[in-house]
Amino acid sequence: MRQILSDETIGELEKLASELEAIRHWDTEYRRSPSPQQYETMAFVSRQERRSEIIRQLVRLYALGHLVPCYQVLALSLVQPS
Repeated sequence: MRQILSDETIGELEKLASELEAIRHWDTEYRRSPSPQQYETMAFVSRQERRSEIIRQLVRLYALGHLVPCYQVLALSLVQPS
């Protein structure tokens, strides 16, 4: 049975989705650069770490019954390769 999401959960999901979109955007720019600067590489690594944290948060929300179905969480983890 589906649960109705609270405003707080919806807000958290929107925030996480926005962050994933921003990470995807900046990672695309990084990958387009023929020779990124060291600080750009460090930022890329940090974004990948944050992306992993977001995926873990989404999995936690799923485990708590706030997200259905699970394949949506798994699809998000495939948005950008690490």
